[in-house]
Amino acid sequence: MDGQGLQTLYCSGDLGFMQLSPDNKYVAFIDASNQDQSKWTFKMLNTTTGTIETKPHDSTHALMVPEAWLDTTHLYVVSGFVPGEESHKLSLLDITTGTLKQILDLSASDQCIEATYNLDGTQLFTSLTSQCQTSEYITASNGPSSIEVRSATGGPAKTIFSTPTYGIIALRVATDTSLLLIINNANTETSHNGLWKVNSDGTGLTMLTSAAAIIKDPAHEGMSFAGHFGWNMDQPWANASRDGAYYSMAVIYSGTVNGPNRILVGSMNGGTPVTVASGVNASPVGWTTM
Repeated sequence: MDGQGLQTLYCSGDLGFMQLSPDNKYVAFIDASNQDQSKWTFKMLNTTTGTIETKPHDSTHALMVPEAWLDTTHLYVVSGFVPGEESHKLSLLDITTGTLKQILDLSASDQCIEATYNLDGTQLFTSLTSQCQTSEYITASNGPSSIEVRSATGGPAKTIFSTPTYGIIALRVATDTSLLLIINNANTETSHNGLWKVNSDGTGLTMLTSAAAIIKDPAHEGMSFAGHFGWNMDQPWANASRDGAYYSMAVIYSGTVNGPNRILVGSMNGGTPVTVASGVNASPVGWTTM
């Protein structure tokens, strides 16, 4: 404990993918301090006792990467040999028993996958998109795409929305009854690229803003939510205000020179969003209460 009342609980040269449990009791993270990526480890810190537990790799010897806490004892993880690389396996880890329950495995698929869970933690939504093209932070597709819903703890999936042409590259829960999705087609149907919302039953697809209205440099800019693309499962309040009136998103710059990212805020009723902040590493984190 230092003179400012701060206590170092764990020290490492490189920590990442940190996820704090809803009761603030545990922090799940990856220790990437070893230059040999095969020796990176998944650890769990008990913030009350200061004890550290190293979690083993999964049954295929792949590293488990923490993504989001469903509740105080269950943590979504993805399996991959290197954190940050594409993985098609999503599982739910019970930290009290160490049991790992596989939710989704599309290892034999070339689909891009996004996952998000609803506000009360009962449902898991996933978007599946084929023909993905990724360059830095710019992800594109030409469809087809679909959105599925299943129990948050796993089980049969129900397709609630499908499209033969639109490429859904990002999906997030917005409110109790709505989802946010980013469509970014690479070559066809580009007039539909932008931010959309859809009811959680798959009806009422509505464009909130077009890519043309917010992208200034199409070759080097991409649309994103809080965090990065891929299996980044944000907290439900990360992308929409808690009253459901506004959303936030980012335009990520990926040119050869570090250009500014831009954080945008817009109305859930549509219209052109406004830039509220910009900077090299600017990215929305979440909405608080006042």
